[in-house]
Amino acid sequence: MSSTELERVASRQTLMPIPVVVDACVLLRNIGYTLRKGWNGALVESASSSYTLSSGVVLFATKQVLEEVEEHLPRIARDAQASVDAAFQAWNEVFLPRLRVVDLEEGLVSDPRVGAVRTLDLDDAPTAALAVALAPCILLTDNRKHFMPLGLPDQPVDEIAVDIHKISELMTGTNSAVLLTELTGLGIIESSKKIVSALGKEGAALVALLLIGAAYLYWRSEPGSRFRKGVASIARDVGPPMLEAVAERISLSEKVAALAIQPANDRQSAFRDVAQRLATGQTTMTTAAIARHLNESGYRFTKDGNYQTLVRAWLVANPGFFELQRGHWSLGYHALPRSTEAAA
Repeated sequence: MSSTELERVASRQTLMPIPVVVDACVLLRNIGYTLRKGWNGALVESASSSYTLSSGVVLFATKQVLEEVEEHLPRIARDAQASVDAAFQAWNEVFLPRLRVVDLEEGLVSDPRVGAVRTLDLDDAPTAALAVALAPCILLTDNRKHFMPLGLPDQPVDEIAVDIHKISELMTGTNSAVLLTELTGLGIIESSKKIVSALGKEGAALVALLLIGAAYLYWRSEPGSRFRKGVASIARDVGPPMLEAVAERISLSEKVAALAIQPANDRQSAFRDVAQRLATGQTTMTTAAIARHLNESGYRFTKDGNYQTLVRAWLVANPGFFELQRGHWSLGYHALPRSTEAAA
């Protein structure tokens, strides 16, 4: 089923946070860092794992990037004076669980910027297409020259990674993953009020810090605006030190958002709409939930049939969507561990 069989008749605002798309060069450099130092760099340390958004940061890469990294792992091992087995162990145990691989068909993304990147380097076109599909998003690459048509910021990748890591700290801490799993959508605001009233002022401060990351999910939405005002009010009550911490985190979020690749100028496609939802809001959705979302957003098929059945066929036909189990979908997948023999 072709992606053009869904036509949009209504507009919809995209939720945040901003996804992070990584190129092979950045991943290889981070693997080398892990091998040399014995600990992880800021980028990989920030990333969520196991199809979650627990840290507020999700790393995405194309299937082509996955293959390129594995091809060059032996070289990275030699440069770091480590064994090839050690390189694959780091890749399998540290990076793959934190990296969502998207098998993207470029034809699903119509944007002249992708064509411009393809002209500069054919191999980089899939990564450009993924970045445009998830825009607004952050694209991290050491090869700025080939991705200039996307309007990359003139800022070192490592500096951006450090800022992303600081933002991820908002979503971590005691019980933060559980808290943010249960308090979703508008329920975050109402439920947090109950928690604050039960925990008192100090509890309110903790909840404020934990939930600023959740507010980032809704950064450009009306609920997000109301939430930020509420957090600022709590911070003023707690005192200047807390206020400064909250202000710093909000400032970092705005700073990273300003570096994002901008969305395509053409109308939103069904693929991009669902991909963005799975990248920034719910990391897994059922077929029924996706069908409901598309229907409510005004997407219509050009042929007759049961809407949910047609949506499932559309999902199956789009390799960027991965069926974790029957009827449960994610954007991309965590690749299985690789062996040195398989790479050879």
